[in-house]
Amino acid sequence: MVGGGNLSYEELLDHIINNKPVPNIVEVPNVTLDESLGSTSSLKPRARPWEGQQQHQSQQQLQISEENISLDINQESLEDMTSLSKLSECYDIQSKMQMNDASNNDDDDDDSSNEKSITR
Repeated sequence: MVGGGNLSYEELLDHIINNKPVPNIVEVPNVTLDESLGSTSSLKPRARPWEGQQQHQSQQQLQISEENISLDINQESLEDMTSLSKLSECYDIQSKMQMNDASNNDDDDDDSSNEKSITR
């Protein structure tokens, strides 16, 4: 045997053929444990990416369908909010705001072009 516990190829074959213990090799007994000693797994297998998205969507749909949303709005105020005159007022206000924003942007552009011409 070579120093340090290393075996040459012939020495290793000799140990194996003559059923001698090989140094630095652990002998593991061939024992099977009783099945009653095992525990049942409580972990669920991980969902695959495409399965996770489907489950997430189905859970959201279930939550939405399970929620009962009650609104404390009487019928008159609901009709007032959805009347055509109210809607047209809202659109009118929105269009005025957009026109004001557009004119403010044009003024800013004119000011910046004047500043550019002054600095040149």
